[in-house]
Amino acid sequence: MDTSTLSPASAALMLRMHAMPKAFEVVSQLADGTTRTHWVVMENPASVLFPYLRTMYAADVQYIQPWQFGHPEQKKTGLALHKATRLQPTEDVKEFMMTLPVKKRERIWYMSPGPDRQKERARFFPGIAAAMAEQWGE
Repeated sequence: MDTSTLSPASAALMLRMHAMPKAFEVVSQLADGTTRTHWVVMENPASVLFPYLRTMYAADVQYIQPWQFGHPEQKKTGLALHKATRLQPTEDVKEFMMTLPVKKRERIWYMSPGPDRQKERARFFPGIAAAMAEQWGE
C-alpha cells in the first residue's frame, strides 16, 4: 500500500484500516472458540471493535475508567472478556476527580500535539494493571 502522497495522519489511518480485517479475524477466532485458551481479555480504548464483538458474537464487553482504580482521570477503556470474570473496581475516586478542572480530569482528551503525545495517550494506568494482576493472575 503506497501512502507516500498522504499526510502522516491519513497514512496512519490507512495503515490501521488495512490491518483491521486481520484483527477482526483473530478476534473472531477467539470469540467463536476456535482458539484453544482458558480465557482471553482484549483491552483497547472504546472503539469500533467492541460493538462488532457484541453484535456478531454476543461477547461480554466491559467498559472501565481509570477513576475506578485510583486515578482521577477519564479515559473509557473496553475489555472484551472471553471466559474471564469482569474486572472489579478497586479504588473509586470519581467524587474527588469531579472536583478537578475538566482539562485535568480529561487530560488525555485535551493533550496538545507533540512528540510524546502518542506515547502518553497509550500509557496504561498502573492501578488498572494492578487490579488485573491481582484479580486474574495465577
